[in-house]
Amino acid sequence: MRPQLPLTALALTTSAAAACDRATLQAATAALIKSQTAGKTDALPLSPNITYLENDTPTPLSKSILTTPLPIDLSRSLHDTTACATFTEIIAASAPHPYVLMTRMLLSPSGTSITAIENVVADAGDWLFNAQGSLTNSKKETWDVIAEGKRDKREVIKAAGDAYLDSWADGKVKVPYGGTCARLEGGSYTTNCKMPEFPKEFKDAGG
Repeated sequence: MRPQLPLTALALTTSAAAACDRATLQAATAALIKSQTAGKTDALPLSPNITYLENDTPTPLSKSILTTPLPIDLSRSLHDTTACATFTEIIAASAPHPYVLMTRMLLSPSGTSITAIENVVADAGDWLFNAQGSLTNSKKETWDVIAEGKRDKREVIKAAGDAYLDSWADGKVKVPYGGTCARLEGGSYTTNCKMPEFPKEFKDAGG
């Protein structure tokens, strides 16, 4: 069973030259929502040489979740103008077959086309999956823009994300968890943010 992986930090890992403005990236994520709702990729400005991964597996777009029309109950996007990348959370809890999607897109340096899409697709049978719980708890979160003077530097955010993901393979990696830390895992919140080394067994997961 697949865990729902936190891809937010992954939007910071690309070294593409800064050339994308926020409006261009917002248009790309709007096109993603439109496409996923319709189950058609026509609205996406796809590169002819696009690469697509679904749950880390190369998949033809014609067989991807993008061809499944979904009623989207909640979506949120992050837009990384430095890396020409986006991250979108999509929750389709009211669908006959509920899904929770975490979608990362990379755009060309000019921002005119999408060169790569990486999708984590979670549904029934996946570890702790609960789309309605994800929807209820996600609605409680605030994703407001942080005032510029209160933002951490990009390098600080990237280092924290890298440490968190690296700790999954090496439990000795120190992660800068906050004094209070909450993790939304499969629809439930847990205050135990420390992840075990994979594939070690989870203890008190989601509790």
